[in-house]
Amino acid sequence: MVEAEHVKAGDALESWITKIWSGDRSEADKTLRIVQTWQEIVVEDRHGHTEHFYPTGTLLEQHTLFDVRRSIEIPGRVIAQIGADLGIRGCLYAA
Repeated sequence: MVEAEHVKAGDALESWITKIWSGDRSEADKTLRIVQTWQEIVVEDRHGHTEHFYPTGTLLEQHTLFDVRRSIEIPGRVIAQIGADLGIRGCLYAA
């Protein structure tokens, strides 16, 4: 087990977007996954390293292991392009 860099998903997402919009290409290579079938947010890098976030007090029940995981994935490059469209200069480097 490794100590998490962020305790809350909102803090992790804010930090991630700030790094991308500052021009960090390695952060733009990550993908945000929002799982729809149960409350989970995952940030994954291109090497398969993940950071998972669940609501406080959530127990991963057995049925969630067998349910279909439907999710929305947002690549960091899309976040970089959004920043570039907004005129944030660092994003041009990350996109």
